[in-house]
Amino acid sequence: MRTNFERAEKVAGTSPLWLPRLIAFVTLTLVVILAPGIVQTQVVEEAELKDFCGTYREFAEKNPDKLLARDGDCGTFGGCDVPANRDAWIPDANTPWQTFRVRFHILREDDGTNPACTQAQVDDNMATMNAAYAALNIQFIHTTEFNDDSEYRSMSEAEKPAMKAAHADDPANQCNVYVTTVESGFSWGTFPWDADALAANGGIVMNASHFGFGDDVLVHEMGHCLGLLHTQRGVSESPDAFPDCDWGCYEHAGSNSDVTGDYCSDTPPTPTNNSCNEPAGNDPCPGDVPWAPTWPENYMGYGGPGCWNAFSTQQMGRIHCWVDAEMTSWLVATPIAQCQNVEVSADGNCEAQASVDDGSYHPGGVGITLTQIPAGPYSLGVTNVTLVVTDDNGLADSCEATVTVIDDTDPVAQCPADITVGNDLDECSAVVNFAIAATDNCPGVAVAAVPPSGSTFGVGTTGVTVTATDGSGNTDVCTFDVTVLDTQAPEITCPPDYVFECDNVGSFGTPTATDNCDPNPTITLLTRDSIPGDCPQEYQIVLTYQAEDDAGNTDQCVQTVSVQDTTPPVITCPDPDSLDVIFINPNQAQVFFEVTATDNCDDDPDITSDSLSGAIWEIGDHTVTAIADDGCGNADTCSFSFHLVYLDIKPNSCPNPLNVKPYTSDSKGGAEFALGGSPEANPSLDEYAARGGFPVAILGTDQFDVRDLEPETITINGVSPIRWSYEDVATPAFDVDEYCGCTEDRGDGFDDLTLRFDMASIVASLGVVADGDVIQLIITGDHIDHDPFFGGDCVLIRGKKTLASDGQPEGDNASAETGLIGANPNPFNPITTLSFSLSSATQYRLTVYNIAGQVVRSFGGTGQPGLNSVVWDASHNASGVYFYRLETNNFSASKKMILMK
Repeated sequence: MRTNFERAEKVAGTSPLWLPRLIAFVTLTLVVILAPGIVQTQVVEEAELKDFCGTYREFAEKNPDKLLARDGDCGTFGGCDVPANRDAWIPDANTPWQTFRVRFHILREDDGTNPACTQAQVDDNMATMNAAYAALNIQFIHTTEFNDDSEYRSMSEAEKPAMKAAHADDPANQCNVYVTTVESGFSWGTFPWDADALAANGGIVMNASHFGFGDDVLVHEMGHCLGLLHTQRGVSESPDAFPDCDWGCYEHAGSNSDVTGDYCSDTPPTPTNNSCNEPAGNDPCPGDVPWAPTWPENYMGYGGPGCWNAFSTQQMGRIHCWVDAEMTSWLVATPIAQCQNVEVSADGNCEAQASVDDGSYHPGGVGITLTQIPAGPYSLGVTNVTLVVTDDNGLADSCEATVTVIDDTDPVAQCPADITVGNDLDECSAVVNFAIAATDNCPGVAVAAVPPSGSTFGVGTTGVTVTATDGSGNTDVCTFDVTVLDTQAPEITCPPDYVFECDNVGSFGTPTATDNCDPNPTITLLTRDSIPGDCPQEYQIVLTYQAEDDAGNTDQCVQTVSVQDTTPPVITCPDPDSLDVIFINPNQAQVFFEVTATDNCDDDPDITSDSLSGAIWEIGDHTVTAIADDGCGNADTCSFSFHLVYLDIKPNSCPNPLNVKPYTSDSKGGAEFALGGSPEANPSLDEYAARGGFPVAILGTDQFDVRDLEPETITINGVSPIRWSYEDVATPAFDVDEYCGCTEDRGDGFDDLTLRFDMASIVASLGVVADGDVIQLIITGDHIDHDPFFGGDCVLIRGKKTLASDGQPEGDNASAETGLIGANPNPFNPITTLSFSLSSATQYRLTVYNIAGQVVRSFGGTGQPGLNSVVWDASHNASGVYFYRLETNNFSASKKMILMK
């Protein structure tokens, strides 16, 4: 008898830049029927309503009259939970590979739009899962179906059975995986002991938020389908209904911490802990002692994506046991490769084609493709060949054999034509040199003449015999005659070989020649061959010259000219004061720079550095090293340094308000403030002159002494401080990752550099701003080592509020129904959707600004009541932080987004 029930786990966490991850569910069922050969477990004599390892509470409450198979203190689902059975299945080097079929169902709208994921995401998740299960000798093949069904494109938990019934495809022979959006945000897998494991209501439901690139939640859910429980079972899943902590199956600290719960003694208990660190605090029972070491990285633990990386060996055995007991119908047969050694004769190219296949086949009759590696043709001798047999499902087997290529073809001896030479002076003979050769289908043929070249031949005709012998002992013979006449050939002399630098190639010289008869032999350049060197700037020129006398006798020589590059390029690093620095939050900044280089021969030497321009740096001291390489092994190096400091405007004040008095208003009800110029050009600046100093602090830490800065060099927006001092005013908030995050903590025992700037000068430097604008101010100056430093913080522009026609103050809270929802996705590349809601049909303006406050895109028109959105395509914009602001006649709000290319 099988009865199923559900349980859930959820890891909570929030962040302004990423959504909560890992929400996974499994459907559990209990089976007491054992596969053949599996040891029978103990049986409880009477029903007990208690928490069997936490997960079973609902099962026990619904089925108090059912008996559970037991192993020690913990309830079991079948024989594979018995250690003796489980451990017999632990895979080793001899374990055959098993391949499972997986069928993906990607839900989308009735009209085919809005798919829950892309095919690329399916392939990425499959690659991740295959990599995770490779250690078990398990792989998966998959097919994908896009289901146009708006009813289940976004659904509740209660709709799971109906959705599966509508789209399940051959569940008895493949694992059906459904990807959609579940309102609860959870994912589910079905255990193999569940009555529905091989039926339409089985398989896996993946929430689309768990199915992105690089996610491994599918690995976790497939673990449930193949028989794995959670390692935190008995801890996070133990109910509050049993406060006495005395049930026997509870995982706890101490000597028994690794023998109960998930039936795997090498998998320590994992309390609810998704930080990928050991849990803090004590186990409440027994004894209130610290938790024993846990394993949050286990795929079935609570560490979550980005933490999971391994299965235990006993989990591997449990999977193979449950697969053999329940899941064999999901397995795919593989082809069989059969090889034989072969011997063939070499062809005219001293190679041959050959097949080592000896009847490879597929036991299931599936079509197969044979591939030999290497493919051939094969050279003389013995070649080791691997035959790969791949079936139509992409599964493969291989075997190895040898191909032996033999040479049984005779060479061809090549004799010169009959030779007629002139006699040596005053001699009736001549020393005659001649060239002999041979061709063969294989290299390495030897050729010899009798008498040999260089012998003295008497006047008259002498026969010469030439014999060619190849490396395999095959031979051939030819003959020719040598006739000695009275003649001589000239002698040619080439210029010496030269070596030049690539930027200073000189003259190659001129060859000379002499002859016994002709005082001026004709010299000809026969060939000029250019041979590339190891790099583009280096090469070699081979010159072949010939001298010919009046009788037609010739001589040749060869000159080699080498061109090399031994001069390194000259690299130039940027002046640190010229760096462009943009802070993305108080603790991090993007630094932009340019490194250049020149070379004597390479117009574009390769420049590399240990950091890219635009990279994000943390607060602290930094050095960038760059190398220029001309491709010929010559290089030059330079470096530059800079410092990033923690800047806090108006210490202990968040969000650093800067109150500005408006003097103009636009027609849309929002106030703008033209603050540039002088007090004479803008009378409102008199107010800021009266306010006095604008406070700023550079915060010191145990790693950074603010006294290492040169206060005289410091400016903000070109404005120098009017005074400064050293005092402990605030503590840096290094855990803040908001763009305009700030600290409200007081002193931390380390001196801070506090500065006062003229308020009117700071305000005048801002230019035109508007109420609610967030402006980043950058502080710059010199460190005592003369390297520059940079710091960034924000101020919030606040203007004098006005009243709307109904007498209520205008601003962010003027309408409870109008709101700026956000950007999705965020971060994005290169397109994102900006969403907002309106309480009624009204004119709106939505403006996108860069980090310098410049408008890069503006949207507007008449919006409709309810949800509205616009799409921003930033294909032609640079990576970085951007702000977007929504304005209506009675509402104004801004948010941040990040473009990451």
